[in-house]
Amino acid sequence: MNSILKEGYLGTLHDSVKLVLDVVSIFSEILKVLNEAVVALMWHSITLEREDLEKFKALKVVVRIGTGIDNIDVKAATDLALKVVVRIGTGIDNIDVKAATDLGIAVCNTPGDCVEEVADTTMSLVLNMYRKTFWLAKAVSEGKKVSGVEQVRELASGSTRIRDDTLGIIGLGRVGTAVALRAKAFGFKICFFDPHLPEGVDKSLGIERCYNLDDMLFKADCLTLHCPLTDETRHMINDMTIKQMRPGAFIVNTSRGGLIQESALGEALKSGHIKAAALDVHEHEPFDPLTMGNFFYASFIYMYIYIYICICMYIYIYIHTYI
Repeated sequence: MNSILKEGYLGTLHDSVKLVLDVVSIFSEILKVLNEAVVALMWHSITLEREDLEKFKALKVVVRIGTGIDNIDVKAATDLALKVVVRIGTGIDNIDVKAATDLGIAVCNTPGDCVEEVADTTMSLVLNMYRKTFWLAKAVSEGKKVSGVEQVRELASGSTRIRDDTLGIIGLGRVGTAVALRAKAFGFKICFFDPHLPEGVDKSLGIERCYNLDDMLFKADCLTLHCPLTDETRHMINDMTIKQMRPGAFIVNTSRGGLIQESALGEALKSGHIKAAALDVHEHEPFDPLTMGNFFYASFIYMYIYIYICICMYIYIYIHTYI
């Protein structure tokens, strides 16, 4: 086990539910907690290997919190007590679902969690880029004087009006739809690309459907990504697809870091072909932040309001289903 853990409790959902957090503690306490636990909530930076699962024989459910590296070697669970792996969040690309299925281990996600928070965060990032709020606030906090027309013009240069610009959305699921409805209220024209949706969705929402990615990229003044990470979607925003976007376009990603080839995005930001970008997720840990003045990164800020309510609800359901 690659992390120092500390015991905690998750309400009164189950006598054997223990909350395991990635904080400093005494190793003997860690062993005591996990030896007694039926359910463990693990932050994504914690790894459970076969030897850990062999020690913690009562452990039947592992709940994975956060996005990042794999947190459990599912193949190591052969002949052990583990019955369920729960991913708090929508994506399960970081869990070996096939291996789990072969071993009779259920893999569950929480597809409805944080929809409103992710949509709100997406619009916050979009607004920051259009109105340069982040950069203006940063300049003022660093002591930059904004007391005259020239100073305002210098700092606000590049800010632009939202109304009648086109927001392109890749993936019109729960979050993508919530973003579309918010963006319409701000005056955006909306187009989307999602090959998995039935006909008529565009008409019901009053937005434009693009039947191939190239068309949507060409139309979008601002691009937001809201799709799962699969072999098909990995690095879908890359050097070639970025070149198909309008010069001066914006990019926002609050979905999965691997959707964007970050090296290609960095080059496009340097050249100015992409005017600005905002990421709430990234592909690799630790993240090496881009240092350009037209980029900013917000680390999973959407999850902190809702996640604990979500955890309680789903853990309750899964415990009563599988234990």
